[in-house]
Amino acid sequence: MIAVKVWVYVSDMFYEVVMSPDDVRRLLVENPLKLFKAVENFLPDYIRKSMLCVMLYSVYYNPRTKELVVHYLIDFENGRDALRVICSDNPVQTLYDYNEYEKLMSDIVLGTHRRPMLFLETLKLWCKPKTVDTGTEEEG
Repeated sequence: MIAVKVWVYVSDMFYEVVMSPDDVRRLLVENPLKLFKAVENFLPDYIRKSMLCVMLYSVYYNPRTKELVVHYLIDFENGRDALRVICSDNPVQTLYDYNEYEKLMSDIVLGTHRRPMLFLETLKLWCKPKTVDTGTEEEG
């Protein structure tokens, strides 16, 4: 039997995460932000330090293969990127299957922008606190 591993896919790179698929499922159900925080340490510093906002975009589960994809969106000062937590023995194939499923669901909806495959709508989980200008600057 092939061991299922946990991967993070971001910026076209796969990073193996030292975590069991059961832990991923447990954290996802408990709180999707807890799952994100658990895998965040496996990300490169340049990603971790520049994140402004994290949103849960979708959750995909294939009951036949028991593979899971948790799709987050991350806002940065200069744009947005996707981060996916993948539980699979073949993350490339699972990511392909997820993307094909997402396209299929978009086609079925016939032009609306709803995503019926989602367990949750896009959900803002965390945002970097904004600095507040108090306006206490002395006038001269």
